[in-house]
Amino acid sequence: MRALIFILLCTAASAIAQKEIGDVDEELARRHFAAAQQHYAAHRYGEAIKEFQTARKFKPLPAFDYNIGRCHELLEQWDEAADAYERYLGLSPNAADLVSIRDRIRVLRERARASAPPEPMPPSTEPMKGIGLKSEAPKRPLVKQAWFWGTVAGAVVVVGLAVGLGVGLGIPHDPSATYGRVFGD
Repeated sequence: MRALIFILLCTAASAIAQKEIGDVDEELARRHFAAAQQHYAAHRYGEAIKEFQTARKFKPLPAFDYNIGRCHELLEQWDEAADAYERYLGLSPNAADLVSIRDRIRVLRERARASAPPEPMPPSTEPMKGIGLKSEAPKRPLVKQAWFWGTVAGAVVVVGLAVGLGVGLGIPHDPSATYGRVFGD
């Protein structure tokens, strides 16, 4: 009889401990969900995603995946949004919005394909053929080009001549006035 009471007490204690652990997980999930809601309201969708993902670790509810999908969609991350919506439908196959979410996933996948950069062409194993094809050497910066400095020097000479001629030809010249001042006449 004592053994039976001991077993019942152990089972009850285990059940209580499981309930308390479950309550802690739920409380943590609620905290992260609340933080995610604040980020979402402030249009900080990247931070909201992180909080929703953390909440999902503590309590894997389908609504978290839906909210993650919505955030990715607002960030124009089409593939990630579609993936999150698919997880949502995987966890709630009888969702009331099943048809509209499937349609949304299709639209998001199309957007992802349309916005994806084109795939690069694989390198050809054939040598290039053509007339006058030569490999170009990498271009040197402009200030390291000899012709650049030659042009700068030529421009300085031209500007100097222009200024000198302008000053020299612009002053009226009276030779008698200069002669008289120099020799005191």
